[in-house]
Amino acid sequence: MPDQYADPTAALAAAAVLLVVELVVAAAIYVWIGLTLGRVFRQLGGDGWKAWVPILNLLEIFRFGGIPAWNIAFLFVPVANIWGYVQLVIALHRINLQYGRGAGSTVLAALLFPVWTTVLAASGGPDPERRRLAGFGAPGASVAAAPYPGAAGYPAPAAGYPAPAGAGYPAPTPAPSLATPYPGAASAPFGGPVPGRPPQGAPL
Repeated sequence: MPDQYADPTAALAAAAVLLVVELVVAAAIYVWIGLTLGRVFRQLGGDGWKAWVPILNLLEIFRFGGIPAWNIAFLFVPVANIWGYVQLVIALHRINLQYGRGAGSTVLAALLFPVWTTVLAASGGPDPERRRLAGFGAPGASVAAAPYPGAAGYPAPAAGYPAPAGAGYPAPTPAPSLATPYPGAASAPFGGPVPGRPPQGAPL
């Protein structure tokens, strides 16, 4: 007796519907990652459009994470791709540090990448001071900053206090002079007679 449920047409139709659903979901995830990761790239000082280009977006993640770009080759070599994935996770962790986030966000990036990009995109951007301390800056720009008072962007030392030597400090303000400790000393040496006052030891 033939199996009445073994209808090849129905099976093909079900497979086609399933394939369409998978393609729609994959396209939606791709678009969402492109939007959120592009915002993260812009927050880090890069170009948002690179988030939409496969492989190039991974290169940007390596770059912002301080990992040499050639490590991406390991991702496409069997067995060696484990090392490539480890390097990718390290880059993601270093990006998290620039946002003031820790290992929990790194685990989130490794397991739920779209959720991670969404969290970072909505966070308002990385902490500039954390980026400076981590040694990262805008592409092509120096990450050197003014870490001490008196340097560019910081208030100058108070009047009367010498400023340490270093680029970015204003000229030190001379301390108050002690050459004239009392009225009339300008016309007489220190300890000498003062005009209008009898010499020391003279009878009154």
